[in-house]
Amino acid sequence: MLFVKSIDRLGRNYTDLNEQWRVITKEKGADVVVIDMPLLDTRREKNLLVTFISDLL
Repeated sequence: MLFVKSIDRLGRNYTDLNEQWRVITKEKGADVVVIDMPLLDTRREKNLLVTFISDLL
């Protein structure tokens, strides 16, 4: 499980951020909790809508 204060702490730009998110959530299978954006908490229900919103953001 990875806790970050803000989503911009995961990468320097959109491409880097997107790649880090994919590696952490898909390849490593870890959950990510973005403290200042509760919508980006992958610990919640693992349903299609939550996954879609997390991947979209």
